Amino acid sequence: MHKIFLFFLFLFIISGCSSHTYVAPKPKKLPVWYLNPPKNSENIVYVTGSGINKKEAILNALSNFIAGYSIKISSVLNINKKSFGGGLYNKNVNYDVKAVISGFEVSDYEVVKVYQYKFDNVLVLVKVDTSKLFDIQKAKLDDRFNRYRLEFRTLLKENKIKRLIGLENLLRKLDKEKNYLYVLKGMNPKFDIKKYLTFIDTVYNTYLRTKTSLKICVKCNVLPIKRDIEKYLIKHNVKIGNSDTVLDVKINKKSSDSIMSLEVYNIYLILKKEDTVIGSNGFKIVVPKNANLNNQLYDEIKNLNIKEFFNIK
Repeated sequence: MHKIFLFFLFLFIISGCSSHTYVAPKPKKLPVWYLNPPKNSENIVYVTGSGINKKEAILNALSNFIAGYSIKISSVLNINKKSFGGGLYNKNVNYDVKAVISGFEVSDYEVVKVYQYKFDNVLVLVKVDTSKLFDIQKAKLDDRFNRYRLEFRTLLKENKIKRLIGLENLLRKLDKEKNYLYVLKGMNPKFDIKKYLTFIDTVYNTYLRTKTSLKICVKCNVLPIKRDIEKYLIKHNVKIGNSDTVLDVKINKKSSDSIMSLEVYNIYLILKKEDTVIGSNGFKIVVPKNANLNNQLYDEIKNLNIKEFFNIK
């Protein structure tokens, strides 16, 4: 009797397991709008993207939109917490997604579709108005170039050293703007970039003329130190010779026998144009007594740019 009971119990267990066989759910189909986004019009572009959440999906969609323009993506996440009873918090998450290239921001877009494809995969369809985007960015471009032109006019009134340093800084900013110009040209083929490029060429040519005409007279009574300074200036395309721009070098030499016989050279530089001081700086070199001074100062200053060397404010 006991054996018969065990036999029927076994059959019950087997039949129960077989009637609850696990069936995997059918995978979701990709939405039609993701496989075949709406057609673009003259000023409206549709792009799709996917990610582990909505934020990442939007970023990837904008990346697809701007891939042809080489615009980098950045994002800002703002989380607003609202307090409820029991100390619980509900996170109201707002995403401010931007694409940036030298100030270029893509923030005027519309998320048309959002689809939870898998647990860790969200799909989105994003619409971008390229005409509105172009108008916004061109206005920002014109504002920056107005400031560049004012900066350029101000530099023309400076002495050649300050002008040269200022023009170098201005050219670095304008070099980045070239990419920006071609991005806008790609968005709107009718956009005329000639006047912007002409201004950049004017700044560059002024920089070249300033650099080739710059000459400094170095006054120093210690020959190895004078040679090191002249070597540094020539490396930075500054001519050496008689000029109303003078670098006056004063040297204070001290001996020290605390550990070993050393000589300390305190070197003071004053750059003047006629009676106006342009910049001033000081350096120190410590060498064994009676050591060769050649290249001692140069090793200290060789990696400095002109502004750092003259300590021009």
